[in-house]
Amino acid sequence: MTVRDSHNLKPTNHTVAVFLDLTKAFDRMWINKLLIKLFDTFKVNGKVFVWIDDLLKGRPIYVHFNESIFRDLRLSQGLPNGFELSSLFFSVYLTQIEKVNTHNCKIGSFTDDVIIWDSNLNIRLTEKVN
Repeated sequence: MTVRDSHNLKPTNHTVAVFLDLTKAFDRMWINKLLIKLFDTFKVNGKVFVWIDDLLKGRPIYVHFNESIFRDLRLSQGLPNGFELSSLFFSVYLTQIEKVNTHNCKIGSFTDDVIIWDSNLNIRLTEKVN
């Protein structure tokens, strides 16, 4: 039996959704892939590209552990915490995610939260979300 809209007795769609919160998404981001997307897809180049490259690669951190201070440690992945452009860079990183979507499901995202969903009259056809 199909679910019916109580107002006009028409069959309604079934919706299946998957909600993802990408754990440590900002800390684990592959910087080289982001730079490739900025250059190839968004045509970022010149001084702006060099500035972003310098900003994201080899950021120094200082670690204080017990009585020791470790200096000149360099980060090779991830985005700066609290940096205003980190959300924008992550959104750029996720662009073209639909290219891996072989089942034509709908995809939405906001920073590191992603939703994948599909609606259809036939509940079996929505199983492609899995």
